[in-house]
Amino acid sequence: ANMDATTPIPAKLVSATHCIHDIPFEILIDIFFHLYKDPSIPRADHDLRNTHKLTPIMLVCKDWKDAVERAPSLWTDIWLGRCPQYITDEDTGQWLDHIKTRFTRSGTLPLNLTIMTAFVNLEEVSQVLLRHISRCRTLSLRRLDDEINWKVHFQGNTLSLIYHILSSPLPALQTITIQGFALQQGWEWRWHPGPLQLDAPNLRELNAFSSNIIPFVKPNPPLLSAHTCLERLSLSIGWDYLPSRLPRDRLSLPNLKFLSVSYVDHFWELLQIIDAPNLEHLVVNCGVANWPEEVDTVIPVMNNFRELEWITDANAIQEQPTLHHLLRHCPNILLLSYICNEESAGFFRADLERGELNNPILAWSDLLHETQGGTLQFCPKLRCLRIACAAFEQIQELVSLRPMLEHVSLQYRKPGDDTVTGSETSWRARVNMARGIRSNIMFEFPTDVVAVGRALREEEGVFWDPIGITAG
Repeated sequence: ANMDATTPIPAKLVSATHCIHDIPFEILIDIFFHLYKDPSIPRADHDLRNTHKLTPIMLVCKDWKDAVERAPSLWTDIWLGRCPQYITDEDTGQWLDHIKTRFTRSGTLPLNLTIMTAFVNLEEVSQVLLRHISRCRTLSLRRLDDEINWKVHFQGNTLSLIYHILSSPLPALQTITIQGFALQQGWEWRWHPGPLQLDAPNLRELNAFSSNIIPFVKPNPPLLSAHTCLERLSLSIGWDYLPSRLPRDRLSLPNLKFLSVSYVDHFWELLQIIDAPNLEHLVVNCGVANWPEEVDTVIPVMNNFRELEWITDANAIQEQPTLHHLLRHCPNILLLSYICNEESAGFFRADLERGELNNPILAWSDLLHETQGGTLQFCPKLRCLRIACAAFEQIQELVSLRPMLEHVSLQYRKPGDDTVTGSETSWRARVNMARGIRSNIMFEFPTDVVAVGRALREEEGVFWDPIGITAG
């Protein structure tokens, strides 16, 4: 039926509206909380204006707005970025009131705090932060990926101020992430502070990606040389500053299981100051690794490694001796990954297409095939292997040498291995080789999308191109 402004509202609709408003406060908040924590409603990465995830809910009606504002559990995720649009950049008083209100509404609950460092005047908000930072369960100092020329927006955002804030007691902190961002370069630019030891006894994960801010964990009392909670440590920092900022005393990290580094210049120094008997997973994401002579130093922690991921540059011509030393110290590796980083992957693919297979990134082959007296010299317990590229013949030989090997995957396929342009007999031989490999291990490699598009005959991921339509 047609309805206009004078048409009476049907009784059923009136009844339904009353039912919504009659929902008890506790149930309403529980519904809102599920929306607030729903991972399918993420905060946008570009949201710089502190938009609350339940803003659409608060715009429905005054009752719902009041309900959200009165529930501390709906204010535990706090983002600090640009001023909301209704507050001018010059009105710092209103901006501070806005921030204080957000913290106040969270009551005394643990906080997840994200600070968009390029858009927050830390000097202005430092007192507010210092009053509430002890409640932080997660803390992230973030930057935008598209920040232009690392522009400094606020003169008060200095290294000493950030050190002062992060030196506060952090009893609730479990995860901290510090990304690289611009800081004011004043008189303190040449200031080299000592180690920033976080007073965070319950910290489980530390991610540091700044060249200036290099945090470490402070030992837990009464164990003055141990931190018993840290499980994951990721460092991608300016290693020129690292030696002076590492703790002076050896630190025991009995629960550390994961370590990720982006440079190896002082990698050995780092390993020698930590005692991590349960460290099993090492990730090295670097460009060119050229380790010094002390690479021969025996470090007990390396005997514990079970997973090694090495992400490298395709032109890393000096890595073969590095890998030789590293794998010699890691006899218990079960999973080895040695692949190209995203920046150099295009060059590596181009080399493959041109048939230039002498690329240094293929150096892993000599190491994993190396035997002495019939005994494997490196990674004798290896079960899973992820590599940039290899020929079917190399994988076949590895399978015969390594009975414990279960899974091999290739980052890129070797051109010609999975598409045969010769006779059907040649193609069938290649199919049988792939099938033979797969009868012993799980073997994966990228599919030739060109061959798929041409609807070529295929078995075991190997295509037959009798007239060479995929060539060139």
